[in-house]
Amino acid sequence: MAGQQPAVALVEAGNEANRASYEDRGRMELDIYQDMVDTHAELGLIDESYDASVLFTNELIDEIWDFDVEAEIEAARNDER
Repeated sequence: MAGQQPAVALVEAGNEANRASYEDRGRMELDIYQDMVDTHAELGLIDESYDASVLFTNELIDEIWDFDVEAEIEAARNDER
């Protein structure tokens, strides 16, 4: 278990850093998304950067989250699949 501690700490730190996004159910500002695209290009994860506004939208968020969130959380806690 000791070898897993750094990985667990990394996941927990990522969860905390992304908490606002989770609470806003994935909504994001275009400039933040553009920065992500640019960074991915700089790191070579994608071939080149692009205008993120051609893909970016928050318009589907409410439709994506149109289900009983609390029921899903409870099911996950009870490991119901």
